[in-house]
Amino acid sequence: MIKNISNLITKSRYISNYRSYNYSTNNVNNVNSNSNTTKNTFSSMKEEEIKFFNGMAKDWWDINGPMRPLHKMNPVRVQYMVDRLKQSGVIKTSGGGGSGKSLAGLKIIDVGCGAGLLTESFSRLGADVVGLDAAGNNISMAIAHAKQDKTLSDNIDRNTLQYIESTVEQHAIDHHSSYDIVTTMEVVEHVENVPEFIKQCTSLIKPGGCFFLSTMNKTTLAYLTTIVGAEYICKFVPVGTHHWDQYVKPEDLQSYLSGNQVNLKDISGLFMNPLTMNWSLINNTNVNYILFAMKSTTSTTNNS
Repeated sequence: MIKNISNLITKSRYISNYRSYNYSTNNVNNVNSNSNTTKNTFSSMKEEEIKFFNGMAKDWWDINGPMRPLHKMNPVRVQYMVDRLKQSGVIKTSGGGGSGKSLAGLKIIDVGCGAGLLTESFSRLGADVVGLDAAGNNISMAIAHAKQDKTLSDNIDRNTLQYIESTVEQHAIDHHSSYDIVTTMEVVEHVENVPEFIKQCTSLIKPGGCFFLSTMNKTTLAYLTTIVGAEYICKFVPVGTHHWDQYVKPEDLQSYLSGNQVNLKDISGLFMNPLTMNWSLINNTNVNYILFAMKSTTSTTNNS
């Protein structure tokens, strides 16, 4: 099953070679000025975080660059989500068989989509998907990358793949209970007001809909692994990418979710082999973890 998911995701990599995607910041800004995006300023994210990721936009699709850990993680987290959706009865297809469109008929929003790594995967699996990010350069790169692939470009033309430059707070104003699935991957550790961010994300979910989140635990081991090890020793990601004081414990997230009528269904650890950079699911959640939750079918959202 994971092989089928990986094959679909890997289809985009022929256009991910850094030599063909070495855009300058000026190129990215030019794309953004011509794209149909919405700019908003109200955000639970720190402004310096948005600026930081705007500066990294050109590196998103360099599979050997600073985003390499996310490229390697992506098939594992996609498989996790597909499996949880099957187990919960949200999707009933074989998932990977035939056309592989296991997410067909589902409306998904990927909050903090970056340059579209996960968003593209959802689109390839048949979902009607929105990629949302407050960093305009990320959105520009996402659009530019998708347009290099016929399938994804066609999906953009059909509006089944959309990228929007906006904060989740602004998007939530007009999109309450609009999505079957909301995802936010490796985002919450960059958020200034986590309870508010979770409130806004979950307000987007339809009653009975699903929520997926991955992040880092607030433990000493996570600090040593993801900051000391990954940033300073191994140089997997740029120094300053992560801030331990913004890491979140699973029990805190569970509390924020339950306060918004969203019930935790599963939580699993994620482990990266530092030699191969391959990821796998584990039981230990002391460093990286991914969770699955579902909104109450009788939920009434309040975005005030």
